[in-house]
Amino acid sequence: LMRMTGALLTAVALCLAGGYAARMLTLRVSLLEKICVMLRIVRTQFECCCCPVGDVLEILSSTPELKELVFIPECERLCLSEPFPQAWSDSLSARENTVGLGPSDVSRLVSFGRSLGTTALEGQLANCDMFISDFELRLSGAREKKKKYAKVLPPLGALAGAVIVIAAV
Repeated sequence: LMRMTGALLTAVALCLAGGYAARMLTLRVSLLEKICVMLRIVRTQFECCCCPVGDVLEILSSTPELKELVFIPECERLCLSEPFPQAWSDSLSARENTVGLGPSDVSRLVSFGRSLGTTALEGQLANCDMFISDFELRLSGAREKKKKYAKVLPPLGALAGAVIVIAAV
């Protein structure tokens, strides 16, 4: 009986793990889409009105489409007590603000924040273009991965769980 209970619990855990993995792929795609929008907004603000970084952050924070990017309002809050580059980095280093993103996504976002407002307008626009290209590439890869694995992972987890239950019987 104990062996069967353990096998059933393991089967349920594997089933849930498959669903969780699929959900994380979907979440990453959604977040990368929002980051691409964010980067385009930053570029537009620099190009159209040469906004200071603080104003751009305020615009990003008040854009409903970006509410999933919880590091933005967190950065704005931290800017009350520390300079922007540090606030940006700190808001991204808190894992609860970047759930769904990979470590390399977060690292690139930190680099983007470090370079904001550090060069003349042409440099800022070129920098934005570079990061937009980078994140569009990441988004494309994430969409491929989601398309390939999101439907397969939940049943795969269930199948692995069923194998364990059968083996325990």
